[in-house]
Amino acid sequence: MQAKLGSPKSRQHISKVTSICYYHLGRLCQIRNYVSREIMIQLVMSLVICRMDYCNSVLVGLPASILAPLQRVQNAAARLILGLSRRSHITPALKQLHWLPIKFCITFKVATLMYNIFHQRTPYLKDLVAFSPSASASATVIHNQVRCRPSNKNTVRSTCILSQRP
Repeated sequence: MQAKLGSPKSRQHISKVTSICYYHLGRLCQIRNYVSREIMIQLVMSLVICRMDYCNSVLVGLPASILAPLQRVQNAAARLILGLSRRSHITPALKQLHWLPIKFCITFKVATLMYNIFHQRTPYLKDLVAFSPSASASATVIHNQVRCRPSNKNTVRSTCILSQRP
């Protein structure tokens, strides 16, 4: 699945994922008084957050307005787990659960993937990334336009740059 900036396919994907996630959140809301917080965290993670995380790397670079429905699902999941009202601030709740906002989750996922490809920890993906022979050793993903450059030759840490799509 290749999602272009604001393409109908990316919007359709986000719409379907949010619909399914809200369904599961509604069902979990019915049982929240009967299970502990730890069990609720596990259920939300397995039924909602994992579904949102699946294939979200194709959404890299999309504007916040398109990713907003996914962010609202994550906010609703955090409110369900912590028993917060709709008017409560969500940032402290996300910090308490150690969750990144959706936009940063996607960026982190792509950056981690590029780091693993750059350091040859995922040999099955090396054909999808073209590394330049220059001293900066930048890498470019053909479809998502992600460049990965190490800080310098002596460090193993690399930085990923998400460029705008045409």
